Amino acid sequence: MVGSEYCGALDHRRLSHFPCRRDGGAGSATAYSPTHRKAALPNPWVCNHLAPNVAFPLGTGPDSQDTPLVAVDFAGKVCTEAFVPLHMEARPGRRVLDEYEDRLTWHVTHPKKGSEELDTWVAADLLPRLTAAVNDTRAVTVFCDGSMFTTPRCRTGAAFRAYRAGRLLVRRGIACGKGTSYDAEMMAGGMALAFATRQPCDVIHVVADNESALTTLLDPSMHSQQLVSVVACRNVREWLSKDARRRIVFHWCPSHEGIAWNELVDSDAKEAAGLPLERDECSLAHARHLLAVQLKSDWRKEYRYSPTYAGRHFLRFRVFNTPSHLTSPALKEFGDSCTRMARYCRAVLDHAPLGSFRRRFFPNEPVNCPDCGVLQDRAHVLLKCPRYRRWWSLHIRKNRFLQEIRGHYVEAVGPVAASHDYVVIRRSRKCQ
Repeated sequence: MVGSEYCGALDHRRLSHFPCRRDGGAGSATAYSPTHRKAALPNPWVCNHLAPNVAFPLGTGPDSQDTPLVAVDFAGKVCTEAFVPLHMEARPGRRVLDEYEDRLTWHVTHPKKGSEELDTWVAADLLPRLTAAVNDTRAVTVFCDGSMFTTPRCRTGAAFRAYRAGRLLVRRGIACGKGTSYDAEMMAGGMALAFATRQPCDVIHVVADNESALTTLLDPSMHSQQLVSVVACRNVREWLSKDARRRIVFHWCPSHEGIAWNELVDSDAKEAAGLPLERDECSLAHARHLLAVQLKSDWRKEYRYSPTYAGRHFLRFRVFNTPSHLTSPALKEFGDSCTRMARYCRAVLDHAPLGSFRRRFFPNEPVNCPDCGVLQDRAHVLLKCPRYRRWWSLHIRKNRFLQEIRGHYVEAVGPVAASHDYVVIRRSRKCQ
């Protein structure tokens, strides 16, 4: 099932395997050498984004955990993906997207996934459009898909099927090594265009169920699988330049919606993921994923087991047990209001004008609750003090902040213990 004749031009790990033409050149005068992988790292990690050669070659840095380049060094050692940030296909104003914009059509607007409108849209718009494309005698229609498996080991596969006049022309699949589903989808799209641009036709229809991969397939700017985009742009430019009537149409297709062509290529991609590889490959996206997993694991261990990481007075909610480097549950819940966020921070950090706070910083001021005669701390105010009982009953139902803060606190200390302490306080007041 492996189509090496179509995949050879897509070896995104070894740029020197394929020649890159210069402007006006019929052949290859110089082959670009594999570029340092630093070009695809986020801006804070890039020393000089204009120069492909950097002062510190990635993959050769020190192993010390004290250096700020540990993450960069890890990505350089693990990642086998190459990038060409200064390739001629990536020059602004000279890209395929710029020069052939009027001959590229994108059908990526669609109803929300899982909605009732999606089924209607598939039956009334998408399916007739794809059927006409597959049966067109002057067009080649390629369906692309990628698949990723995480167990027992991370592996990905990419596949495509090409049709013309209702007949299957070819189907191909390759194993892509360790990567993400986006990596596999990009490889499938690159393979499909490499085949379709060699066929004598007027129109090429590219169909994929990954909208992100579909829209970046001809984008040679820096992103994961950028070299696949560069090769795809080169193939498309050569094909479009031969005839002014030629054009390419991109279609988004939802997965697992009963579209037979998409289901078939999905099976091919899953089968290709199990094919053997000559060497262990790892994309930059997967290397960054490994870094994120390790980062969250370290955060989780520090939060759970380090007595000094969060502090003695930090209110430990279960929502913080699974950290995220992309979003914060606190900001998601209370970030729309500065007042509510400030109250939340005061409660979590125990940095509020209570008796427990004054005992720590202003020992000469009163620290006891004026109603109960006991230390006025955070737990007392939230769960025990009857002074706030009426206030809680009036506001807790219409104030989401109060529901969250009290609910999380009861969850943290345990509902049985919280309710028992509250009963004890109420009984002690009656005895007095």
